[in-house]
Amino acid sequence: MKHKKKNNGNTNYDIEFMQTIIDGLYERNQELTGEVERLKNEIAETNDINIKQDEDEQSYKNLVQLNTLLLVLQNMVIAHCDDSPLGQAVGKAIKKYQITMAKSLLRRTMYIKDEDREDWEDDEEEDC
Repeated sequence: MKHKKKNNGNTNYDIEFMQTIIDGLYERNQELTGEVERLKNEIAETNDINIKQDEDEQSYKNLVQLNTLLLVLQNMVIAHCDDSPLGQAVGKAIKKYQITMAKSLLRRTMYIKDEDREDWEDDEEEDC
């Protein structure tokens, strides 16, 4: 005896329900794909920023080394500047450069907050 499958009319409903689930999963997949792309772009931008920051740090280190070398050479030269016009001109140029660098440093230095300055000054007085 053959058994007939009972058809309660739910076949169309089951197909529609499954199609709704598939459509929902497809939409979620599209959202996740977009999120993955956004994250990839953010990672690439972050890597670019990190590389740029590393290059800037290396440039800064090189600049500090060159500036230190320049100061050493200036101090060696200034000791041999005599009263000749050339010696006076070199000595004056070195002093002008050092004053300009000191003023530039002062303009870029972050100042201590007033409340911290008072604590700092109190510590200095205690050391005396």
